[in-house]
Formats: sequence, C-alpha cells, structure tokens
Amino acid sequence: MLLFVLLLSTLINLSNGYSTGMSRMFLRKDMYIKEYNINECLQNIHKIITKKEKYCFLSTVANQLPIRDYPYGSVVGYCLNNEGYPVIAISDESKNYNNIENNNKVSILINEQNTNKKVLFTGTISKIENDVIDYDTYPSEETVNLKISYLKQHPNAGWINYPKVFMYVLKDIKEIAYFETKQKGKISVENYKKVFVK
Repeated sequence: MLLFVLLLSTLINLSNGYSTGMSRMFLRKDMYIKEYNINECLQNIHKIITKKEKYCFLSTVANQLPIRDYPYGSVVGYCLNNEGYPVIAISDESKNYNNIENNNKVSILINEQNTNKKVLFTGTISKIENDVIDYDTYPSEETVNLKISYLKQHPNAGWINYPKVFMYVLKDIKEIAYFETKQKGKISVENYKKVFVK
C-alpha cells in the first residue's frame, strides 16, 4: 500500500490541476499510445477496471489544515456506469466529501493485482443531485440506479443506503493514462468509450 501511495503522490499534484514534473516526464503532452497498440491497451484497461475486487485509490485536494491544497489519498470502492465512467459513494461526514465540495478535481488510480498494470483517470467529478419535493429530499432516479449498481459490486456496503451518502461520477475526464512494463502513455476519452459504447 505504501508503494501505491508513493506512486500516486509522484504522479499527481492536484493543487493546480496539473501533473507533477515527474508525471510530465513520463507523459508528454503528445505521448498517446501508438495506433497499432490501441486495441491491446484498451483490452487491458477494460480488464483492469472491470476486475472483481473494485477498489481504487482516490486523490482529492485537501481542504483542511495542515495539508490544505495538497493531495489527500484514500482507498475507496467504485463501480462503473453504462458509459464506463467511475462511480464512487461518499458520505457527507467524510474528508473526501468536504474536499470535493470545495474542489472537485480528482484523480482515480485503478491497478491490476499482482501485475504492474495501472489506469489513472484525472478530471472533475460530479455529485448526483437528489430530488427536493415540498422541502424534503428524496433520492433521484439516477442516485437509486447507481446505488443498486454499487451494491452489486459491493454487496456488504449496506451503509450506502443512508440518505447522507451521495453518488459521484467522474464524467468530465481530462486525461486517461495507462502504465505497464512494456509501455506507458495516454488514451483518448473517445477511444476509452469505445470499450463500453458499441
């Protein structure tokens, strides 16, 4: 886990929404996976993010002293929506909730167990809003559907049904980076979506 944390801390500096110097050294602005490797990489990415044990490393921008404006990392469960976007559940009592409400720029790192293959998503995450009727709040249809999907992947996560647990979707993906021994580089969102949208 320590190596996992160090890797993400090295790759990401979310304080200003850009990668760190070392990350830029690995992934130049034009460093996309070559066309003849796209299909293989997409297959690997699909395998990684649809793994049975769906846990990821979430990095948000801290909103509390003494680490305000620095990356804050935690391991959280996730699922995927129909478009392949990562979905996470966050309680309004958690540090991640407070961080995201203040700054919704995040990174999500998903790795394949027992290998060095990893996928790093960076972008802005959106909270799924609930319905307000006569001053009372009720789960929206999208919230209910995402909680059902989450419970299918994490059947013991009964806490997700509490009203103060909100669903977040990383819809606005700015960059998708793929890492393995043979190669590393970026995958366009358009190519990534081809894995899920037929």
